[in-house]
Amino acid sequence: MFDYPVNLEAQPEGGYVVTFPDVPEGITQGEDEDEALMYAVEALETALSFYVDARQPLPAVSKAK
Repeated sequence: MFDYPVNLEAQPEGGYVVTFPDVPEGITQGEDEDEALMYAVEALETALSFYVDARQPLPAVSKAK
């Protein structure tokens, strides 16, 4: 199983945005950290499915910072 690192950024207007450094197609948001990370799982699965559907290799996993 791959463990892709995430960036979790608080937004000035409230909530959090989640992005994946290794998978730029994966982006989501939530009202709080828990909700944002919950949605992040689905966003990552969807983004990786684009690679699978296109028969492209999955992005390499970098180390979390």
